[in-house]
Amino acid sequence: MINYIIKRKEKKEQEKTTTIFKISQSNIKFISLGDGIITNKKEIEIGEGEEIEVNKEIRELICIGNEKKEKKKIQISSKEENEKYSIRTNPNIITIEGGYACEFEIFITIKCTTKIKEQMMIISKTLNKTQEEIIKSISIKGETQISTRLDPDEIKEEHKIGEGTFGIVYIGEFRGNQVAIKKMKQIDKDEDKMKEFEKEVMMLDKF
Repeated sequence: MINYIIKRKEKKEQEKTTTIFKISQSNIKFISLGDGIITNKKEIEIGEGEEIEVNKEIRELICIGNEKKEKKKIQISSKEENEKYSIRTNPNIITIEGGYACEFEIFITIKCTTKIKEQMMIISKTLNKTQEEIIKSISIKGETQISTRLDPDEIKEEHKIGEGTFGIVYIGEFRGNQVAIKKMKQIDKDEDKMKEFEKEVMMLDKF
């Protein structure tokens, strides 16, 4: 009984921030991903093609629908953990009845100067005896503005030129340009030291 009350309360809270609508009554043009899963876009272009600010959360919208008769639990997830960006969604997971669709908010924070083109998974689970789980994918892409936080995969280190309390400075190359690269020492995961290192990096943004 207690679990039922908690779940009902959680459902009501979710309904306040979630848009669910009948597909037949919408003018949204949907594309089939197969197995009863439909969407209004197969690719999310972050910031509508504009360069994205590093470390700033961007909000994108996508609609996912259920064409089957059975209810489905649907969740959007990135394929794997990535240190270059973070993604969260609202709702995190939701049950969608047949013939209905849900508007998902996708919040993306890109943590360094980079270009991304990745796949995101749409995971659906049928709420019947079979409990069939199906995974579909959509792509997500975007490019950031230039910042002091560089994509480590695009950096070529050349040689060390200095050393500070928290970091080591190297000369290197980034996209054909000579750059100074400051890397944190692998001493420990002390939170205070990490904050001090972050402050040093933030000071570079002022130049």
